Amino acid sequence: LFVLSSTITVYISEIAEGSSAYMQYVGPLLNFLVKLLPYILIFLLFTLLYVIMPNTKVFFKYGLYAGIIAGTIFQVTQWIYLHFQVGVSRYGAIYGSFLALPLFLVWLQLSWLIVLLGAEISFACQNIEKYEFETEALKISSHKKRLLTFLVIHQIIRRFMEGTQPLTATQISHNLAIPIRLVREILFDLHESGLIEETATEYPRERAFLPAIDINRITISYIIDKLDMQGQDLAIGEKSEYMKQFSDIQLDLFKAIDKSPANKLVKDI
Repeated sequence: LFVLSSTITVYISEIAEGSSAYMQYVGPLLNFLVKLLPYILIFLLFTLLYVIMPNTKVFFKYGLYAGIIAGTIFQVTQWIYLHFQVGVSRYGAIYGSFLALPLFLVWLQLSWLIVLLGAEISFACQNIEKYEFETEALKISSHKKRLLTFLVIHQIIRRFMEGTQPLTATQISHNLAIPIRLVREILFDLHESGLIEETATEYPRERAFLPAIDINRITISYIIDKLDMQGQDLAIGEKSEYMKQFSDIQLDLFKAIDKSPANKLVKDI
């Protein structure tokens, strides 16, 4: 497709410059289609490149957006390169041959930059919702993060109860409209606390998540307790005379929460 598109572009340029009489006999519609054909081919080439090559699932429409933008820029760059090449050839065989190689290398470098630009556009279009509030998400309060943690594990448990395919971080992010970075941070905490476990998917670099324990044990207070106990209990501050009092108060609060009617099983919510 690349070679065919480039060949057609060169052919059309030669016709436009040297065969204006011939072009007068070609119908306007046919003339338009002939000029449009290189663009269609290069759009198709870039679209397939962005959809098939990445080691992740890329939706066709986002690959098409990137293919059209990158393909248009590529065609404009190629048109400029061809006209420069024609201009260089007018300087004679000696000077023209000296300038031909540097021009080709510059065009080759620009072509790869255009390919990479299209890949960035495709990624940005597909993941804009995930990264839209990523900076703000890093400043999230502990209270809000705990609520989002309940939402995330609720999604995992509900999917487990339905007996369908486990959810990935990307799917959870999309379902709850939460930035992917925050979702991954929450999933990491849940995994480290022993509440969920990873499972393989059809994509080698992506993991799905399942409950790690009996869902009939996972209550609101159980989640809070597991997350609070994450890490090590270091013997720090034990010499303070108030340590035991605060420890007992905290224990009484946890017991009260555990016995509260509001302490429901997540699967029942």
